[in-house]
Amino acid sequence: MAIRHFDVAVLGGGAAGCPVAWFLARAGLRVCVVEPGVAGGGGASSMTGGIVRAYDPDPALMQLSLRGVSLFAEWERHGLPGPSPLKRTGFHYLVAPENIEAAAAGAQWLEEKGYPVMRRLPASCLQELPFLRPDHPAPLALHEPMGGHGNARLTCQQLVRSLVDMGGTVLENAGSDIRLERAPHGWNIVLPHGTLRASIAVVAAGQATRDYLPQLPVFVRSIPLVRMQGATVTPLVDECNQTYFVPAGDGTFFCGSKCNTDLPHAAPVTDLPAVSRAMVEDARMRAAGVLHAGISPQPLGAIAGYDLYSANLRPQIGFAAEGLFTLAAFSGRGFKYCLAAGEAAANLVCEALGRTAPYAHACSLDAVAPQSCQPELEHA
Repeated sequence: MAIRHFDVAVLGGGAAGCPVAWFLARAGLRVCVVEPGVAGGGGASSMTGGIVRAYDPDPALMQLSLRGVSLFAEWERHGLPGPSPLKRTGFHYLVAPENIEAAAAGAQWLEEKGYPVMRRLPASCLQELPFLRPDHPAPLALHEPMGGHGNARLTCQQLVRSLVDMGGTVLENAGSDIRLERAPHGWNIVLPHGTLRASIAVVAAGQATRDYLPQLPVFVRSIPLVRMQGATVTPLVDECNQTYFVPAGDGTFFCGSKCNTDLPHAAPVTDLPAVSRAMVEDARMRAAGVLHAGISPQPLGAIAGYDLYSANLRPQIGFAAEGLFTLAAFSGRGFKYCLAAGEAAANLVCEALGRTAPYAHACSLDAVAPQSCQPELEHA
């Protein structure tokens, strides 16, 4: 039987793989998504809601994030499928004293791009943040009215359903025994019970990217998240207390702990520690530093999350070898720019196939290009 051929095979159906697959299919390419489980159901994409914001201390990520907010906030205008997964609640970034000049410069850059950012004292934000302690030590708060939080799983599911409607293929529950083999003019994707061929393979497999691209300078880091009850919050990042809040329903929210663990390169994610009392107490302490004295947050469960990281917290997006593209290392904060990354990556893949880049407003990816590396051709 002849091997079925695609223009592009995307390995991974999470917040990295689904957007690039959708933008490629929208551009008219024959696309197949290969997902070990179900789209949006594994790794960081399955854990919690993601914060959607434009400001980032890294100017390269701020450009991607600004485009990402535009795509989320104007979902229908950009032709994205289904209802927007963004809950536009506004977002606040509480700046530490040592970062005030850089934050002000970043806010000014966003304002010059036409994106609204309000620079305020935290005490003047209490109307939008009634849960915030009035004596919060941050000297500056950035308020993004267009920001909010979104559902990563819903985003992935809507994109793959639309991809199928456009004639694409989604192979869910493909299992973990997936191998890449070089083939004439492309790559074979060898599954337990069959083989596909693609002119270009896109590796967007989260932590499993390490198995395909062992020389990529990335590592797995745990992201402990503790669900708290006792306050209804809006999304925020707090540099002073080194934490963040993601709403999780009326009276509950997720709070980030700093009890992170980094894995050696080849170690499996099963080596990450389970949720511990220390993680929960660390998150409770950090939440108490954000909330006013009348709120006593109580833990209501925890998640031992994880993601693939790079040392400079920038994603690795681009061609890692001939015909082999990677979207990886979103470093626990990639949901805000996942659509922008997918759009821009689709342009590069189309150009590599001899086609015109279809998305005129996509970002440049020069600042997040991966180092060239020899792929591992077998992934067990």
